[in-house]
Amino acid sequence: MKEKLKWFNNITPERIEQLTLMECEHICGIVPNLTNAQLLYTEFQLLTDKIKECVDMSAVVKLLQQSGHLYPKLSKVYNFILTLPVSVASNDRSFSKMKLIKNYLRSILTNEKLEHLLLCSVERDLIEKLDLSKLANNWVSLYPFLFILE
Repeated sequence: MKEKLKWFNNITPERIEQLTLMECEHICGIVPNLTNAQLLYTEFQLLTDKIKECVDMSAVVKLLQQSGHLYPKLSKVYNFILTLPVSVASNDRSFSKMKLIKNYLRSILTNEKLEHLLLCSVERDLIEKLDLSKLANNWVSLYPFLFILE
């Protein structure tokens, strides 16, 4: 995915002047129903000055809302790149971990304990780096009255 998206790097307002015909050829290979890279490149060149004036991509969208019908290929490229789905796998991982932790044997857990277990499971890479003996010694030094043997 990263390999394909690199060809869209120069369609932002701050980099539009660096767009090349070769990049347009690659974009035509990625965006459905775009076949003529030369026409796409020409549309970009015609609108380069106006795109450069845009502060960000939302301003480009407003520009295309006004005059996008005059530049159908260019509009198709921006519609394609701006409507790509964004996946957030970290949320899915958290819920997946919750399923593993809260099974039928652990359904009596309080929400607080479940929250701590989920946090430990999700942040496993950090927990594996902890020195447990050092943590235990620190905890004992905080609560020495709990460990008085008679």
